[in-house]
Amino acid sequence: MKFLTQIKGTFVSMMLFGFAFAGIGYIVPEIYYKYLDTNQYYTITNPVTVEGSLFKPCDKVTVEIHRKALIATTAVSVRELVLVKNNVEVARFRSDIAINLSEEVVHTQWQLPCDLEPGIYMFRGVVNYEYRGVEKYTEFKSTEFEVIIPLTTTN
Repeated sequence: MKFLTQIKGTFVSMMLFGFAFAGIGYIVPEIYYKYLDTNQYYTITNPVTVEGSLFKPCDKVTVEIHRKALIATTAVSVRELVLVKNNVEVARFRSDIAINLSEEVVHTQWQLPCDLEPGIYMFRGVVNYEYRGVEKYTEFKSTEFEVIIPLTTTN
């Protein structure tokens, strides 16, 4: 009987230590990734390059983005079209993006609104993504470009 009591005590101790180690194994990484992790798992080289310098309203602007991802995930990109002289947001765009585990140069086209006034513009924005349950973000801005209104001729 003494032998069974000893086994029961040992088993209970093993279970308590097992639960304690499992709890610590869960809590420590959660605390690390939530409060201590400062790694950027997705980066964009700033400024993002706008290919060309003169555009008209409604044009598609080709943008070259140098990005590096240490994880594969999905993200939400929010970008603003900003009139530089007043630092005024003219338009806002939101898109869902897939991020591949790689370092790459991406060329994409962004449509300019058709009701733009002439001036110097730039894009700025943020990419929000989640890693291990923690929301992270990467900011970006583009080179400046000019929007002109072409002169129309009548015959």
